[in-house]
Amino acid sequence: MSTAPNQNGAGDQVFGGTAYADPYVYVPCPEGIKALLLGAGPSFTTAWSSPTFHPGAPIVSGGVIWAVDTNTGTLRGLDPANGTFKFTATIGSQTHFSTLAAGQGRIYVADGNAGQVRAFGQGAGQYHPLTPSRIYDSRNAGGALGPGAVRNIPVLGLGGVPSTGVGAVVINVTVANTTGSSYLTVYPAGFLRPIASNLNWTPGRTVANLVEVAIGANGQVAVYNAVGSTAVIFDVAGWINQPTGTPSVDGRYNPLVPARILDTRNGIGGFSAPVGPGQTITVHVAGQGLVPGTGAEAAILNLTATDPTAAGYLTVYPTGASRPTASNVNFVAGQTLPNRVAVALGTGGQVDIYNPAGSVDAIADVNGWFTDTTPGGTGSSLTPMSPVRILDTRNGTGGFGVPVGPNATIALQVAGVGGVPSMAASVPPKAVVLNVTVTGPTTGSYLTVWPDAIGRPVSSDLNFVQGATVPNLVVVQIGANGKVDFYNAAGSVNVIADVMGWFG
Repeated sequence: MSTAPNQNGAGDQVFGGTAYADPYVYVPCPEGIKALLLGAGPSFTTAWSSPTFHPGAPIVSGGVIWAVDTNTGTLRGLDPANGTFKFTATIGSQTHFSTLAAGQGRIYVADGNAGQVRAFGQGAGQYHPLTPSRIYDSRNAGGALGPGAVRNIPVLGLGGVPSTGVGAVVINVTVANTTGSSYLTVYPAGFLRPIASNLNWTPGRTVANLVEVAIGANGQVAVYNAVGSTAVIFDVAGWINQPTGTPSVDGRYNPLVPARILDTRNGIGGFSAPVGPGQTITVHVAGQGLVPGTGAEAAILNLTATDPTAAGYLTVYPTGASRPTASNVNFVAGQTLPNRVAVALGTGGQVDIYNPAGSVDAIADVNGWFTDTTPGGTGSSLTPMSPVRILDTRNGTGGFGVPVGPNATIALQVAGVGGVPSMAASVPPKAVVLNVTVTGPTTGSYLTVWPDAIGRPVSSDLNFVQGATVPNLVVVQIGANGKVDFYNAAGSVNVIADVMGWFG
């Protein structure tokens, strides 16, 4: 057992308990919050002290330390890395014993004078797309990530991501030079590792997946590799701002039922032949698939590569911008592989798709768009979360305990589960960010995810072969009843879903 030295001075009183988020214990003192780091001995050292205020018992939620300033009746949110104030809100008179609670993207405070509980939003922000930029490659620095290893990777201030004011980032994460069958978990640095996975692979495979992840301690995100070793590559595609008192009009999300806007196999989108070696095609997005002709800054696409004649990759970027050193879908000859893409729209509301080698058919399904700065734009803001598993047909999580059979659909309750608000909440969810994984398929097939209680769209979210484990990020509109549907075309397959955020 360790004991900390008195951090408060003689005669000072501390009211309420402490909070913990690796690696710090956060202690309320009359002059502010102190972060204590456990050292050798055992002993504690003070890592930082916050600006002066008189806090009640702190809690940690959404990557922020929350405490009531009992002298001024103010709710304060502190950066867990350095103790600086990130948020403030006036909440009225409070006692030394005021205790906060968190849930559904909000902080709850009891208002004894008014006889009610007040709720304050803690995490919703707007999306800001970037031209993809490679911000980390362990092949160039850091080396392969070994078995059971965790690495914290800086994100803030790199690749167009601001140094401050960022709540989460959208990154295309790629693993390469893999030596074992394993998985990668991406989560906020300083948080406990969740029971979730973002990428799954077998030895020798290069696999990519889009990841939306909240920023953790010191402006970093953590990556964990389970087995063997792997190189890890980060291509940043955009960022979500921390909540502000006056949210901007741009970066608001509008979910759509998936619509196919490109298929080089049959001419949808204006191309009826595979994309050749070194070829770039320009695809219209604005005005297609219910994306408006004007007012859209970025779009969410599910991009699928199929029938490639050689190993390669596809890169998606705004038309008119220089092609970045980045990839969105990595494949081998003969493979069919999807990946979610969040891409800014370029000249004429278009995006470019580049193939470096061989020839490959490309398919794109659009399932949402983000507003630009045009006045009057409306849509939803994102509340990022540390991943929570809400479906696993292998063990009954989510209410389903057997694989999804051929030509079968399951309807998963999403609203009100895993930190997502209910449909009866004051700000109900419009869409959710899920990392969906299929495992143990008995034959080659595909999975489609869409809002419950409407017709199934002509699109796919995951494509897989017998025996494969395949993940893909899915940003899906929620049905009016708070559910989303999962359809499997052939054979049987186990389905896993980890919720990573919600739009509302």
